[in-house]
Amino acid sequence: SNSEKEIEIVKNLLAAGAKEDGDFVYFDYQLPTDENRIEKKINFAKNDPYWGWTIVGGIYLIDFNKPTQALAHVVTIVSGFMLTIGSIVIFRFSNRISKPIRNVTERMKKLSEGDLSGEALICQTKDEVGLMIEAMNHLQDRLKQIVTEITHSTHVISKASDHLSQSAEAVQISSEQIVATMQELASGAENQANTSSKLSQTMSSFSSM
Repeated sequence: SNSEKEIEIVKNLLAAGAKEDGDFVYFDYQLPTDENRIEKKINFAKNDPYWGWTIVGGIYLIDFNKPTQALAHVVTIVSGFMLTIGSIVIFRFSNRISKPIRNVTERMKKLSEGDLSGEALICQTKDEVGLMIEAMNHLQDRLKQIVTEITHSTHVISKASDHLSQSAEAVQISSEQIVATMQELASGAENQANTSSKLSQTMSSFSSM
């Protein structure tokens, strides 16, 4: 019965209070606001050394856990809010890093294909990603400069080659003219020698007469 149960509870409380440091006692008991509802209650009992009284304090576990449950509810809401904010921040931060890297990768691919027509990549930060973008822009500008210098040198070499070809052709014509002149001189010398020989023979004929 309820009376026997209450007597048993009192005995347990007195036994706990008789201990040197007191002790806790757990038991099920009806709620004061609802006699039909039974809940577990925690009590602490300790004897007063001056008066000899047993002092007992107790609380229902559902009341004891209410602040914890409210705190857990608040923690859950705050954690969910912080998780959402953190996810947004991480997404924006990762996109801020990955997008420039993708742009640099695409620009490197175009440079490898010989396409130097791309505009300089925009750099808004001074971190490692910004330094990488600046180096990419410098590389593209340097490649454009090298290609321009090579094109100019090729044009100069082409002009020089044309000039050398014309000079070689002029030298060949001059050589042919010199050869023709030498041949004419040789022919003239031969004719002169024949004439001199005939003249000598004529003179010898006159002398013998």
